[in-house]
Amino acid sequence: MTSLSLRWRLTLWYSFVLSILVVCFGGMVYGLISRSLVNGVDTVLEEEVREVAVEAGLAKSDEELQDHLQSRFFEHGDFDFQLSDHEGNLFFAGKRLVENPLPIPKSVIATPGRTTLRRNELGSIRCSALTARGPAGNLTIQACTSIAAVETQLRRLATTLVSAGLLVVIVAVAGGYFLARKALLPVEQMASAAERISATQLNQRVTVANQHDELGRLGSTINAMVDRLQRSIEETRRFTADAAHELRTPLAVMRTEADVALRGNRSTDEYRHVIEVMRKESQRLSNLADQLLQLCRHDAGVESLRREEVQLDAVLMDVAEQLRPMAAAKSVELKFGSVETSVVGGNDIQLSRVLFNVLENAIKHTPSGGSIKASIISDEDVVSVRIADSGPGIPESDVPHIFERFYRVDKSRSRNGHVGGAGLGLAISKAIVDAHEGTIRVAETNRSGTTFVIQLSRC
Repeated sequence: MTSLSLRWRLTLWYSFVLSILVVCFGGMVYGLISRSLVNGVDTVLEEEVREVAVEAGLAKSDEELQDHLQSRFFEHGDFDFQLSDHEGNLFFAGKRLVENPLPIPKSVIATPGRTTLRRNELGSIRCSALTARGPAGNLTIQACTSIAAVETQLRRLATTLVSAGLLVVIVAVAGGYFLARKALLPVEQMASAAERISATQLNQRVTVANQHDELGRLGSTINAMVDRLQRSIEETRRFTADAAHELRTPLAVMRTEADVALRGNRSTDEYRHVIEVMRKESQRLSNLADQLLQLCRHDAGVESLRREEVQLDAVLMDVAEQLRPMAAAKSVELKFGSVETSVVGGNDIQLSRVLFNVLENAIKHTPSGGSIKASIISDEDVVSVRIADSGPGIPESDVPHIFERFYRVDKSRSRNGHVGGAGLGLAISKAIVDAHEGTIRVAETNRSGTTFVIQLSRC
């Protein structure tokens, strides 16, 4: 059944359930009508049995009773009667029962009992029995009648129900297929629309008629998925273009320096200068390649994150000591506020990289004579690292984008136009913090400086 289409599977399931309901309904109708017909026969038989019981009670002697029964009940339409005494001896039998007497009940029957018998000569008969007082003792009175007409009616009813049931099932299969086809039509339209979507046609969307039903939610989910895919592809294209641009610049510098050096004989100092420039540019390329590799590892989820207890305040002190010469070279004061002892869960190497990137970024963008203040505040669940510089701040329009890859604030607004970097440090920091299930954000920025806040969960 799994090889069938969804349309046919829905049709067959619908037809199967409807068939069960039709069978149950037909069985219930057949049972009710059968019981009603048999009860009608039983009611008439009980009346006949009681009538004979009244005659038995009024008779003065057995002879008088037999004469009366012979005259009235020996031939009594469709009914046959049989009477037997308490010892089981036949007292009276109707015309059709003389040669084929009924089985005599062995116990006293205080109320009319009902049984159905199969007699070869009479066919199916319905019997009712009752014990009544006769002239010389108790008599068991039995009355019976053929139920061939009832059986004929029931056979006709069964034939009608089966025929109607088959017709209903056939109509159900046809109607179910039509309804399934109509119900799945939006799915086919979604499939057609999805087939038209490709990397070059990401503007295509699935048409959603009703967003509140199941198919509408499916269409909305597909559209949301395509939106995410489109953003991802656009980011990948932008990332590739930015990476190519960043790689092209140092390569162009290295090629230009090499071409200039090869145009003629140069002095030792000139060759040394060319080599120094090429060394710096190659180092820049190496750093860029490392950063790109790290981002790719985070994107692919292969960057290992060994969870352990990390003394975050000690990590901050170590990173500050590493960057202190860089700060001193720019005459930037690196100081600390309140640094509370804090233990978080994570990887100390990656967390030190986050703090290094943020502090290095602050030093690069803090003018000579400025200061940077780092602090750690810990509460019951969260450890917050605040790094505030005294630079000119970040324009409000740039704040939402500073964690994007290769994004750099317009240098025309910066106080140091020579500040380098590929614009990947904060992007890497955010990827690492996200992997630690923490947050990194710009808490405030103005002309007096910028404050970054990193929040991580305590152990």
